[in-house]
Amino acid sequence: MEVQVARGGVVLPNVDDDDLRCGTTPACNDSTDEVVNGSRDADDLTTVRLPYRAAVDVRGPAHLFVKRGDGWKLVRPGEKVHGTLGVEATAVTPDRIELTIGKKVVPLRVAPLRTHHHLQKAQEVLVTDDLAAPTESEGVVGELLKLRRAAKPAFLQRLDEASPVAVRHVKMADIWTQDVLEPAYAVAGDRRMRIMIHTPLAAGIVLRGPDIGAVQVHGPGSSVDAGGNIETIPPYRGRPEGRVVMGNRPDELPNAGLRALLGDPLLLDTSWLANAHVDEFVQFLPKPGGWRIAVADPLAGLELLRALPGDTKLVDGFRPGEPILLDWAKLRFVRESPTVAETLANHTGANEVVAQRIEENLAVLRKETGVTDVVRVPALFEHIPKVEQSIAHAGMGGLLPTAVNGIVLDRNRYLAPDPHNPVFRSAITAAYAKAGYAVDFVDHWRTHHLAGGGGLHCATNALRAM
Repeated sequence: MEVQVARGGVVLPNVDDDDLRCGTTPACNDSTDEVVNGSRDADDLTTVRLPYRAAVDVRGPAHLFVKRGDGWKLVRPGEKVHGTLGVEATAVTPDRIELTIGKKVVPLRVAPLRTHHHLQKAQEVLVTDDLAAPTESEGVVGELLKLRRAAKPAFLQRLDEASPVAVRHVKMADIWTQDVLEPAYAVAGDRRMRIMIHTPLAAGIVLRGPDIGAVQVHGPGSSVDAGGNIETIPPYRGRPEGRVVMGNRPDELPNAGLRALLGDPLLLDTSWLANAHVDEFVQFLPKPGGWRIAVADPLAGLELLRALPGDTKLVDGFRPGEPILLDWAKLRFVRESPTVAETLANHTGANEVVAQRIEENLAVLRKETGVTDVVRVPALFEHIPKVEQSIAHAGMGGLLPTAVNGIVLDRNRYLAPDPHNPVFRSAITAAYAKAGYAVDFVDHWRTHHLAGGGGLHCATNALRAM
């Protein structure tokens, strides 16, 4: 009579909330009690068939149950039982679990977290439903919040129209949906569970429920710990699940707990960016039989400008007197579009620096993955100075919304932020068309871009096929 272990001995981290008892309480999930919360919770257990009576115990981050009638009973250390045992993991780290049956040790392991890559189709787009809470702020901040509130309905409507998959509005105060959450999942045999990694920037637990778990990464949190600084390279040689890529500064690594959850991320130098996020300059695009690297190309952006008359306005689509750009040095709005000549005079040097930094990071990605197929998408950057209580590090950011900071929906559809410039729209559309993608533009300028250069990817998130 042999002991039979289901799911190859892999145990799901049981961090969902199948009976919705936890609300938004951070330290609560199905594994924080010592009961099995109904049939859906029972499905999250890895079962062990014990055909004889024996003393059992479990070591590691786990609870052990035995099936009794229609329910489950917690097994105490050394208790003698037989029948169907159920093991639930109580942690999300890929730890070992030892199930002792008499003198026999049955090794089990916690299913590791997997982050999504773009070969997995988007099934749902997430966006915060609280773009601007009521405030009494004055000056630039107050006007910015008024702009957000006024523009919010149009932004959400356009996102709904452009997305072929459902758009879920998530209740949270942060406008940067990407930065507070990193969707992940765990696999044990035929059972899969979504697990929303809440970065150190998250202010509370959201989305946890039946078959959707949550884990909070603790720490003070800085820009390098944001979800916008977490991307996943699709599978490549030696990495069948892909590999997380993150940015860092020489004096600032991402949160150690976050890196441990994500499993040995590849680190790129993003010290030249004000926000230090990898999603501001690189993404990965599926193609038949593999994938490509797409990067922002500021030199191509400069060439687009040089081909235009110098008195051409950089951006269009704004009402007279409406805030268009933010003068970071003076913390005041620019209410008239700069000309092409002014843009070239003021920003050519910054974009040449950005181009060099992107090439250096691209070389790292090519060496790591062996992928040489690169899509270059025109972009324009600007230098952003350090601003107390707003911008912690001086560095580069998007002067126009950066097109690669968008949503890869599947293998042929892409949502890009609207650059408010017809020449850039055409060039961006052409760049993605060469890679087999149709582009829809979503205007997020007033709700997000004006607040610090964040792109459409920064403003949203996506749940993908597991």
